[in-house]
Amino acid sequence: MLAGELPTLDGLDRLPALDRAIDESLRMIPIVPFGARIAAERVQIGGIDLPRKGRFLVPFHVLHHDARIFPDPGRYDPDRWIDFEAPPFTYLPFSAGLHMCIGVNFAKLSMKMTLAMMLQRFRLRVIDGARIARRVTVTVAPRHGLPVELCPADAGWERRPVRNEIPDLVCLRDG
Repeated sequence: MLAGELPTLDGLDRLPALDRAIDESLRMIPIVPFGARIAAERVQIGGIDLPRKGRFLVPFHVLHHDARIFPDPGRYDPDRWIDFEAPPFTYLPFSAGLHMCIGVNFAKLSMKMTLAMMLQRFRLRVIDGARIARRVTVTVAPRHGLPVELCPADAGWERRPVRNEIPDLVCLRDG
Protein backbone atom coordinates (compact mmCIF):
# COMPACT_ATOMS: atom_id res chain seq x y z
CA MET A 1 0.00 0.00 0.00
CA LEU A 2 2.91 2.35 0.67
CA ALA A 3 4.66 1.21 -2.54
CA GLY A 4 8.05 1.05 -0.86
CA GLU A 5 7.87 4.61 0.48
CA LEU A 6 8.68 5.48 4.06
CA PRO A 7 5.49 5.64 6.08
CA THR A 8 4.08 9.05 6.93
CA LEU A 9 1.18 9.82 9.26
CA ASP A 10 -1.09 10.15 6.22
CA GLY A 11 0.27 6.91 4.77
CA LEU A 12 -0.29 5.02 8.01
CA ASP A 13 -3.93 6.13 7.98
CA ARG A 14 -4.30 4.29 4.66
CA LEU A 15 -3.38 0.92 6.21
CA PRO A 16 -6.61 -0.34 7.80
CA ALA A 17 -5.53 -4.00 7.53
CA LEU A 18 -2.49 -3.18 9.65
CA ASP A 19 -4.72 -1.52 12.28
CA ARG A 20 -6.91 -4.62 12.35
CA ALA A 21 -3.91 -6.96 12.66
CA ILE A 22 -2.53 -4.94 15.58
CA ASP A 23 -5.92 -4.79 17.33
CA GLU A 24 -6.43 -8.54 16.91
CA SER A 25 -2.90 -9.32 18.10
CA LEU A 26 -3.42 -7.18 21.21
CA ARG A 27 -6.76 -8.90 21.79
CA MET A 28 -5.27 -12.38 21.50
CA ILE A 29 -2.25 -11.79 23.72
CA PRO A 30 -2.45 -8.44 25.54
CA ILE A 31 0.90 -6.94 26.49
CA VAL A 32 -0.35 -6.29 30.04
CA PRO A 33 -2.13 -9.43 31.33
CA PHE A 34 -4.29 -7.82 34.00
CA GLY A 35 -5.18 -4.61 35.76
CA ALA A 36 -5.45 -4.15 39.52
CA ARG A 37 -8.43 -2.16 40.77
CA ILE A 38 -10.01 -1.09 44.05
CA ALA A 39 -13.81 -1.00 44.27
CA ALA A 40 -15.03 2.56 44.82
CA GLU A 41 -18.21 1.20 46.38
CA ARG A 42 -19.72 -2.14 47.31
CA VAL A 43 -20.43 -4.06 44.10
CA GLN A 44 -21.34 -7.51 42.88
CA ILE A 45 -19.41 -8.93 39.91
CA GLY A 46 -20.26 -12.33 38.53
CA GLY A 47 -22.18 -13.25 41.68
CA ILE A 48 -19.29 -12.27 43.95
CA ASP A 49 -19.73 -9.46 46.47
CA LEU A 50 -16.85 -7.01 46.64
CA PRO A 51 -16.76 -4.65 49.59
CA ARG A 52 -16.01 -0.96 49.20
CA LYS A 53 -12.22 -0.64 48.82
CA GLY A 54 -12.01 -4.36 47.96
CA ARG A 55 -9.08 -5.19 45.71
CA PHE A 56 -9.46 -7.26 42.58
CA LEU A 57 -7.72 -8.06 39.31
CA VAL A 58 -9.23 -7.63 35.85
CA PRO A 59 -7.81 -10.42 33.66
CA PHE A 60 -7.57 -8.75 30.27
CA HIS A 61 -6.78 -12.01 28.47
CA VAL A 62 -9.97 -13.61 29.81
CA LEU A 63 -12.02 -10.53 28.97
CA HIS A 64 -10.62 -10.47 25.41
CA HIS A 65 -11.65 -14.12 24.97
CA ASP A 66 -15.31 -13.71 25.95
CA ALA A 67 -17.29 -15.39 23.15
CA ARG A 68 -20.29 -13.14 23.81
CA ILE A 69 -18.22 -10.17 22.63
CA PHE A 70 -15.63 -11.82 20.38
CA PRO A 71 -17.18 -14.85 18.59
CA ASP A 72 -14.74 -17.74 18.11
CA PRO A 73 -12.33 -15.96 20.50
CA GLY A 74 -9.42 -18.38 20.07
CA ARG A 75 -9.19 -17.73 16.34
CA TYR A 76 -6.85 -15.00 15.11
CA ASP A 77 -9.08 -13.02 12.76
CA PRO A 78 -8.15 -9.39 12.07
CA ASP A 79 -11.25 -9.05 9.89
CA ARG A 80 -13.45 -9.25 13.01
CA TRP A 81 -12.55 -5.56 13.42
CA ILE A 82 -14.18 -4.57 10.11
CA ASP A 83 -17.28 -2.57 11.07
CA PHE A 84 -16.90 -3.68 14.70
CA GLU A 85 -16.09 -1.65 17.77
CA ALA A 86 -15.82 -3.49 21.07
CA PRO A 87 -18.26 -2.31 23.74
CA PRO A 88 -16.72 -0.05 26.41
CA PHE A 89 -14.42 -1.78 28.89
CA THR A 90 -14.33 -5.08 26.96
CA TYR A 91 -11.17 -4.52 24.89
CA LEU A 92 -8.43 -3.22 27.17
CA PRO A 93 -4.94 -3.68 25.71
CA PHE A 94 -4.07 -0.25 27.14
CA SER A 95 -6.71 -0.31 29.91
CA ALA A 96 -9.42 2.36 29.83
CA GLY A 97 -10.90 5.32 31.63
CA LEU A 98 -8.77 6.85 34.36
CA HIS A 99 -6.38 3.90 34.16
CA MET A 100 -5.71 4.15 30.41
CA CYS A 101 -2.04 4.03 29.48
CA ILE A 102 -0.76 7.53 28.89
CA GLY A 103 1.40 6.17 26.06
CA VAL A 104 -1.37 4.47 24.06
CA ASN A 105 -1.08 6.76 21.03
CA PHE A 106 2.72 6.59 20.99
CA ALA A 107 2.65 2.79 21.38
CA LYS A 108 0.17 2.25 18.55
CA LEU A 109 1.98 4.69 16.27
CA SER A 110 5.30 2.95 17.03
CA MET A 111 3.81 -0.45 16.22
CA LYS A 112 2.29 0.77 12.97
CA MET A 113 5.42 2.63 11.87
CA THR A 114 7.73 -0.29 12.66
CA LEU A 115 5.51 -2.91 11.03
CA ALA A 116 4.82 -0.74 7.97
CA MET A 117 8.56 -0.28 7.41
CA MET A 118 9.50 -3.90 8.09
CA LEU A 119 6.71 -5.68 6.22
CA GLN A 120 7.27 -3.88 2.94
CA ARG A 121 10.94 -4.90 3.02
CA PHE A 122 10.94 -8.29 4.75
CA ARG A 123 8.91 -11.34 5.65
CA LEU A 124 9.34 -12.70 9.14
CA ARG A 125 9.53 -16.48 9.11
CA VAL A 126 9.41 -18.51 12.30
CA ILE A 127 12.35 -20.89 12.45
CA ASP A 128 11.23 -24.52 12.05
CA GLY A 129 10.40 -26.16 15.36
CA ALA A 130 10.68 -22.86 17.22
CA ARG A 131 9.87 -22.99 20.90
CA ILE A 132 7.63 -20.06 21.84
CA ALA A 133 6.35 -19.65 25.38
CA ARG A 134 5.05 -16.71 27.39
CA ARG A 135 6.78 -15.03 30.27
CA VAL A 136 4.10 -13.30 32.31
CA THR A 137 5.12 -10.61 34.79
CA VAL A 138 3.80 -7.07 34.69
CA THR A 139 3.88 -7.55 30.92
CA VAL A 140 3.71 -10.55 28.60
CA ALA A 141 6.74 -11.32 26.44
CA PRO A 142 8.31 -14.34 24.74
CA ARG A 143 10.14 -16.39 27.41
CA HIS A 144 12.94 -17.48 25.06
CA GLY A 145 12.87 -14.60 22.59
CA LEU A 146 11.16 -14.84 19.24
CA PRO A 147 13.06 -17.17 16.90
CA VAL A 148 12.40 -15.71 13.46
CA GLU A 149 14.46 -15.08 10.36
CA LEU A 150 14.21 -12.11 8.03
CA CYS A 151 13.47 -13.10 4.44
CA PRO A 152 13.11 -10.95 1.34
CA ALA A 153 9.72 -9.28 0.98
CA ASP A 154 8.90 -11.37 -2.09
CA ALA A 155 9.52 -14.64 -0.23
CA GLY A 156 5.82 -15.00 0.50
CA TRP A 157 4.16 -16.29 3.64
CA GLU A 158 4.07 -19.81 4.93
CA ARG A 159 2.84 -21.58 8.02
CA ARG A 160 5.57 -23.14 10.17
CA PRO A 161 5.20 -25.55 13.09
CA VAL A 162 5.69 -24.01 16.51
CA ARG A 163 6.20 -25.84 19.81
CA ASN A 164 4.86 -24.80 23.23
CA GLU A 165 2.05 -22.47 24.22
CA ILE A 166 1.32 -20.33 21.18
CA PRO A 167 -0.59 -22.99 19.18
CA ASP A 168 -2.72 -23.49 22.31
CA LEU A 169 -3.42 -19.75 22.59
CA VAL A 170 -3.96 -18.77 18.99
CA CYS A 171 -5.75 -20.55 16.16
CA LEU A 172 -4.60 -19.05 12.86
CA ARG A 173 -7.24 -19.03 10.17
CA ASP A 174 -6.57 -20.68 6.83
CA GLY A 175 -6.19 -18.61 3.71
